[in-house]
Amino acid sequence: LTTVTDLLRWNENFTHAKVGGPEFVRAQQTPAVLANGRTISYAAGLMVATVDGLREVAHSGATGGYRTWLGRYPDKGVSVAVLCNFAQAAPAVLGRRTARLWTGAEPRESRPAYSADPAQLRSLTGLYRRVRDNTAARIEWKDGGLQLSRKSGDTALSPIAPHEFALGATGANLVCENSTPVRCRTTGDDSQLYERVDPATPSTAALAVFAGAYHSQETVGTATIAIRGEALTLKVGGSAEILLEPTFQDAFQTPTGSAIRFFRDTNGQVASFSAGD
Repeated sequence: LTTVTDLLRWNENFTHAKVGGPEFVRAQQTPAVLANGRTISYAAGLMVATVDGLREVAHSGATGGYRTWLGRYPDKGVSVAVLCNFAQAAPAVLGRRTARLWTGAEPRESRPAYSADPAQLRSLTGLYRRVRDNTAARIEWKDGGLQLSRKSGDTALSPIAPHEFALGATGANLVCENSTPVRCRTTGDDSQLYERVDPATPSTAALAVFAGAYHSQETVGTATIAIRGEALTLKVGGSAEILLEPTFQDAFQTPTGSAIRFFRDTNGQVASFSAGD
């Protein structure tokens, strides 16, 4: 829980380093190096990039119907904090537009659209799981182009190079590998890796193997999986029962898009599940 004013005070600390000291704030803004030697744009909880020709240190946030973004342009002494209570808002776009009013920067011209083969584009359609947390997304062909569809909303995929797409107005790109299965990753942050999977349409009888009580040592609580009609439901403690929608094999999603994935023992029997978003 915070305010725009508090966020701007937080950003001011990266200039004066009253909390943590210079070495701490420098470490927070040092891009990470992967095991393969490649430097990515993600630092210690911050994204470091060049936008409109200026160094930008920023991060976005989202939960429920809220979308946020906090950006800092150290060479210009400008910070912008954006808080939105609309799930389809694009806070990074709004924040950068606002920043230009104060930095005087001009938006850099994007690369011209790449004329991709429609058949090649259609070959990428299908259901994908985000490898980090098993949340589901679809790449769909709609209105003559591709879009990435998630519970949080749809994002247009504009071809800019072979197997590479601009992710709407987010400033990020999606690169798809010519592999089996197809894998797509967002540029700069390897945690955003999507892998194409076969969609699951389990019968009511197949759903029955998931029903039961599951105990979590981490939360010291019990979750109940049950069948209601032809669907699977989840109930945790005294919370309301929610519907689980099948995505891929042994995996489901909640109405908000969080992932539920079941795991089987060596005999093929369902033994546990993980939950996350």
